[in-house]
Amino acid sequence: MPQIAIIENNAVSNILDADDGWTTTFPDAVLVVGKVKIGYSYNGSTFAAPEPSPSTSSELLAYASVKRYRVETGGAEVFGFPVKTGRDDRTLIYEAEATSKADSAYITTWFDAAGVGHELNAEMVIALANAVRAHVAACFSTYTSVIASIADGTITTTGAIDAALWPENS
Repeated sequence: MPQIAIIENNAVSNILDADDGWTTTFPDAVLVVGKVKIGYSYNGSTFAAPEPSPSTSSELLAYASVKRYRVETGGAEVFGFPVKTGRDDRTLIYEAEATSKADSAYITTWFDAAGVGHELNAEMVIALANAVRAHVAACFSTYTSVIASIADGTITTTGAIDAALWPENS
């Protein structure tokens, strides 16, 4: 059965099943085509969903913190392969870096995030650790900017947080 929308003050106040005489009973109603809900606006020809309620600054700060953690631990590309950047993974990388600095002849097989082994010499292990460190630093740098933008009112939505200049894996 078709439905009609009752419009009050340019907004849908009710949705009813339309019977054959709906145009007489509800002359100002509009036939609903597609998904329309109570609260949608109506401009005379088109329905539109209402804008979501703005998030509070504490909700935005919490979202930004989760976003930073996910990007920080979500991996990075180094030497053309995906590298895990979780906290335990970074510990292993930094331990290998310490070994590489102590032994310039050090060679290891490093398994990337896809499980593929790559032979790395000491110089490459150090470069890998530096790249991962730079990835983490970039996450915190973006996070710091996002926090400041939330505080000054420049960022008011989670979409704006997502649009910030996060490192690649976001």
